Amino acid sequence: MAPIQKTLINDPPFDYRMMAGKVMKHVSLHGKNAIVTGGYSGIGIKIVTKLSKAGAHVIVPERSVQKAKKEPRKFSNVYVYPLNLMDSSSIENFGSKINQNKIAIDLLICMLGLCLRHCAETIATMNHNYQQTI
Repeated sequence: MAPIQKTLINDPPFDYRMMAGKVMKHVSLHGKNAIVTGGYSGIGIKIVTKLSKAGAHVIVPERSVQKAKKEPRKFSNVYVYPLNLMDSSSIENFGSKINQNKIAIDLLICMLGLCLRHCAETIATMNHNYQQTI
């Protein structure tokens, strides 16, 4: 009988004290697709960098593609797609682009800092308008 292979979690033991670089040395993300919201600045760009170096294809949604192109574009496997979460047509276009390119999303990392109250109010308004239309 073949020996049971240790999982990545146990070999070596990863825990909250480990730095991302040490963990990612043991991870291959080749052939995986990730979306990282907020991946154009701050901690988001660090996550994009680690995922990209591990071989993942990383999509960075951004309201202003010109703003986002500066940092993430250092890597050939990082793509900036336009997305404004406050615009329903922008959300539909983003989803259509993912579907048209037949991209299966393996990782979704949400690093985008939004004013949740404003988003909740907008969603409530959109829902109210939708209910009135029906």
